Amino acid sequence: MHKKTFSASLASLHGMLEFIQAYGQKKSIDTFVLNKIILAAEEALVNIIHYGYPEKNGTIEITCEEPGRKPGIRILIKDQGIPFNPVEKAPSGKDYNPEELKVGGYGIYIFVGIMDRVEYRRRDEGNILSLIKYL
Repeated sequence: MHKKTFSASLASLHGMLEFIQAYGQKKSIDTFVLNKIILAAEEALVNIIHYGYPEKNGTIEITCEEPGRKPGIRILIKDQGIPFNPVEKAPSGKDYNPEELKVGGYGIYIFVGIMDRVEYRRRDEGNILSLIKYL
């Protein structure tokens, strides 16, 4: 398991993405696939930084691990910010109408579309977002 806690700020974003990338490289994830995973993680992390902590400082804990029975990567992102379930906000492909989205409203669609599974749960006053990509 690969785990680290970061400040929930845009200044820490690069370090968060490097942390995930280092795990992916250690696991020999194909560069093209890993770049897509990094894009998905970036979209999720920027949303957490901007909307989870609008008026206070906080932290984001990132854990990278095997997803279970199938080979791949699970990125667990834990924060203590405002409760928000992105899975509820991303309708299925048939309900997707890009004309109804405002500028800046594509992030959830990007990370839900790239990853094979996205799960959310609220536990102990914190958000836990799980991004899973099977290889």
